[in-house]
Amino acid sequence: EQISELNDSIAAFSQQMKHFPDIEQEAVGLKRDVQVDTDLYTSLLNTTQQLKVVEAGKLGTVRLVDDANTPDEPVRPKRMLVIVLSLIFGAGLGIVIALIRKTLRNRVSHPQEIERYTGLEVLTAIPYSEAQRMLTHTTGNQRAVAGLLAHRQPRDPAIESLRNLRTALHFSMTDSPSNIVMLTGPTPDVGKSFVATNFAAVLAAGGKRVLLIDGDLHKGRLNEYFNESHEDGLAELVAGTKTLDEVTRRGIASGFDFIPTGALPENPSEVLLSDALRPQLETMSQRYDIVLIDTPPVLAVSDAQVVGLHAGAVFLIARHQSSDIGEIQESVKRLGRSGVAVKGVLLNGFQPSRNGYGYGYGYGPQYAGYTSSHPAR
Repeated sequence: EQISELNDSIAAFSQQMKHFPDIEQEAVGLKRDVQVDTDLYTSLLNTTQQLKVVEAGKLGTVRLVDDANTPDEPVRPKRMLVIVLSLIFGAGLGIVIALIRKTLRNRVSHPQEIERYTGLEVLTAIPYSEAQRMLTHTTGNQRAVAGLLAHRQPRDPAIESLRNLRTALHFSMTDSPSNIVMLTGPTPDVGKSFVATNFAAVLAAGGKRVLLIDGDLHKGRLNEYFNESHEDGLAELVAGTKTLDEVTRRGIASGFDFIPTGALPENPSEVLLSDALRPQLETMSQRYDIVLIDTPPVLAVSDAQVVGLHAGAVFLIARHQSSDIGEIQESVKRLGRSGVAVKGVLLNGFQPSRNGYGYGYGYGPQYAGYTSSHPAR
């Protein structure tokens, strides 16, 4: 039986061996199909990855022209541009701040404001004079004696207000130990020269013997009102190089005499502090009824504090819509600390409203024609 079984197995294997070539061909075909599918899958996978890279990058049509150069200095910030812009901005900001401060300044708009904040009496409000403006325009800087408003337009409201001051001066000098009157102001450009020259003319017209002194040894120019030289004046008198008679211009303008500054010294305050000033002023006081001295601004230099010690009356000149209340207060304080008392304030260049500004200060606009030399019709 075993032999029979082995023979059957041999016969079966022999039959199978006849089919081997067909199976091998089929296996080769399957392997080929697997290889093709594998290559196709790999190609598709690579294509998919490339498309994903393109989609993520989305590169434009950019091409490299030149290689970039490494700069020696930083591109930003540009130092010079920053400095220039900073200077422009700083200057602009400074101008804006200055304009704001100027706008917010407490300028004098009415005589009562001065009296309220300083406690000083406003002795007169000198109206703005259109005639004086025209006179200054026509004569320029060379002011001749004929250019004084008191002589050209004696009925001008500004001159009438100075006549009011003449009356006030008479009463304020009653108990005064000296007939020396000092005119000063807080700051430049308040109209001291106009007031001093025309007030001297008004006093002289009232029969007073008047001596006008230009005591501004810094920038005095009263001599230009009379077409006179400033040489040989107060500076030489105090220095002792000239006598009082040599420096005095007599009869300069219808009855009053004048002493100019002289050669402007390098140390004006020290000149006025000289012991030689007092005896000269005493001599002047004996020769004249009124000695009128125009001095520099109080807040600019200390000259007014020195000269004020010799004066029997000191008047502070302020300008309407220009002088600041704080400047007036500080001027009074500085003079007071030196022992100089201010008698009153003169408000110059006043432009009143249509309602006038009270009988206590001068003429309202509706009364300006009352002093005209022509009768009303």
